Amino acid sequence: MKKLFLLGVVLAFTLATAIAQPSGRKPVPAEQRVENRLNRLQKELDLNNAQTKALYADLLRIEQARDAAREQQMSGKGKNRELTLEADSLIKKQLTDEQLKKYEALKAERKANVRQQRQENRQQAPRQVE
Repeated sequence: MKKLFLLGVVLAFTLATAIAQPSGRKPVPAEQRVENRLNRLQKELDLNNAQTKALYADLLRIEQARDAAREQQMSGKGKNRELTLEADSLIKKQLTDEQLKKYEALKAERKANVRQQRQENRQQAPRQVE
């Protein structure tokens, strides 16, 4: 019985230590996130240089606001959603009609992929109700 108790204590200590370990993943700076996003949009939507330059400052401001929200640990999802909608509207203002159609299709595709991934995750690991 003592061995079982000791094993439980060691296991609990090991798990607590493992959970407390930092992930080692460094956050990507806001400037880099904006550049990555603009590169992706440029490739997928054929943005011209004027559109790219117009979006850079606005998207950088939004990403910096996201960083500030994360640091303050505000109700992040609500604020993040608000910032995402603002970025989306700024992007839409800069696009031509053809680019806007492509952008909406890309958004719908990403949304479908996220839903499918969530569905797969739910099927793989069903929740246990106590």
